[in-house]
Amino acid sequence: MSLLRWTNGVSQIQVVHRFSNAPIVVGGSLRWDIQKIFGGVKQGLRLCAAAAPEGIASIGIDGWGVDYARLGENGDLIEEPFCHRDERTRAAMEEVLQRISADRLYALTGIQLLSLNTLFQLYADHAAGIPAQAKWLNLPEYVTHLLGGAPVSEFTNATHTQLVALGTQEWCDEVFRKTGLAREAAPEIVQTGTCVGKLTGELSELTAFRSTKLIVPACHDTASAIAAIPATGEDWAFISSGTWSLVGTVLRAPCVTDEVRSMNFTNLGGAGGSICFLKNVNGLWILQQCLDEWEKAGQTWAVEELLRRCGELPAPAEFLDVDAAELLVPGEMPAKISAQLAARGERGFSGNSEEIPEMARESGFVPEAQWVDREWPFAESLWRAA
Repeated sequence: MSLLRWTNGVSQIQVVHRFSNAPIVVGGSLRWDIQKIFGGVKQGLRLCAAAAPEGIASIGIDGWGVDYARLGENGDLIEEPFCHRDERTRAAMEEVLQRISADRLYALTGIQLLSLNTLFQLYADHAAGIPAQAKWLNLPEYVTHLLGGAPVSEFTNATHTQLVALGTQEWCDEVFRKTGLAREAAPEIVQTGTCVGKLTGELSELTAFRSTKLIVPACHDTASAIAAIPATGEDWAFISSGTWSLVGTVLRAPCVTDEVRSMNFTNLGGAGGSICFLKNVNGLWILQQCLDEWEKAGQTWAVEELLRRCGELPAPAEFLDVDAAELLVPGEMPAKISAQLAARGERGFSGNSEEIPEMARESGFVPEAQWVDREWPFAESLWRAA
């Protein structure tokens, strides 16, 4: 949770509150503990109020894309939201692509084909027994709604669903129709920066929040991060690295050539109506999963120490396919990495603690200095595609 102040036209950002968050297992499914998340948000807002007694003009929530909350007729949460890494989406994606071809889906939406997309998750809800007409809100907008905001879908986050018609700010009726999803369950799409109400509830009684508005910024966190890049011109690219690494550039209009489609690039909405032209790459999720598994085995590593040890090793001759389906879901990550290497005829890892830095290096967790002289074909493909 960050507090932004403007002083004589200069912005000052203060990080006020952080809290941990991870998916939980509920009935064999991977879910989000939305009450814990909302509790962390409220605690952060209380701390912001204490730090800014002069008053807070507005609140904006962003977050990761694709995941959502399903709501009953009374507006209450039906059940804990699914996490996009739940394995249910694999079968759903296969079924959807039998109803509408991958080429047609890309032509309609311009969105990268990933099983975690909201489209496939909503389709999978049928198997979970959730009524098709149950309304849904992506998680940042849902948290905003809990604070008192109108139930909407902000443009940048809406595009992440693979349900928005390419080059528009409207839902794509053909995708809804062919996949059997209920159009009436989707919220209204609004532009980035729209005011959706005023803060209500117990927080609104705090002095700093007496006149606070609720806005929807670029609710997709990557779109917000990209909007903040102090770059000019059209000859730059970005890497937004976290659980996912998003690699791309900003365009004025979508790019959906055959070459772009074959390389599975995506055209997500950006602030100001721009296009975040990028590719999702499985990122530090792999490392975090490995760290968790190593800790269970009694081998706890500090990230700083692992970085140092990786830096002492040569860069790997070959790289993992980090976007392989088995690496997108949780559990037994070191074993999955070893299995992929073994399938390629390379040496796997036994789990010995001395091999951990080498495994981390193999997973792409290598200090930047070791990469500067290496050829990175993806960078060339990015510019060729754009």
